[in-house]
Amino acid sequence: MNVKIDDRDLKKFSQLIGKDMPKAFPKIVASYLNTMAFEQRTANKKSLEQKLTIRDQRFLNNSLRVEKTKPVSINQQIAISGSIRWQEGTGWEEQQYGKKPERKHAITTSARGGNYKAKALPKYRLNKANPVKPQQYRNNFQFMMRVLGSRGGGQFYLDNKIKTKKGQLVAGLWLMIKKTTDKTTGGKLILLQKKDKSQNIGRVKWENDRFEYIKQRGFNNAMKSLELWKQKQRLKKLLRR
Repeated sequence: MNVKIDDRDLKKFSQLIGKDMPKAFPKIVASYLNTMAFEQRTANKKSLEQKLTIRDQRFLNNSLRVEKTKPVSINQQIAISGSIRWQEGTGWEEQQYGKKPERKHAITTSARGGNYKAKALPKYRLNKANPVKPQQYRNNFQFMMRVLGSRGGGQFYLDNKIKTKKGQLVAGLWLMIKKTTDKTTGGKLILLQKKDKSQNIGRVKWENDRFEYIKQRGFNNAMKSLELWKQKQRLKKLLRR
């Protein structure tokens, strides 16, 4: 959200500040805009926590940023509040605007240790894993399964879904756990990450739009700044006497 001040606000501030407006105005307007930006950040954080599953509070705090304005000419002032894109995320663009996700894999609850609110376990992250693929075994899936079974299990990755005697395995990262004897797989198979290029995420508008409430908080803080400025001016006059 980009926060600017409109003409009605300018006239209101002008009346309150009076003849000293040119000198005090930039600081008061900056206080107003910056307060609104930080109030928007707080509101967005609460909205995200209520509407989405937040698995890492540090990630949430680092993703929501405020770019403050300086008390320069009011025509150049602008305060920015919103989420940023960085290495670990897109800033929830997909949810806010209904875009297709950039991630090509959906992490399952099994990869999160059985708790869907938890982060994926490091050993089950695709960039950490070193899974085998059927291509390493001349695209012979059954042979790959027998080899994994003889090793006591392990992770493997399927670029495409594969039909088996019991149904089919979807594309993605899998884990074989050697627990039972099975002529087909030699163990229990658990899906860790599902490969799905066409996955869609329902739109969840998390960016707070309670603008009038945020605007009022900004105005109240600006009035405090104005009163503080007036006190300083009165003190200066007393010292000059």
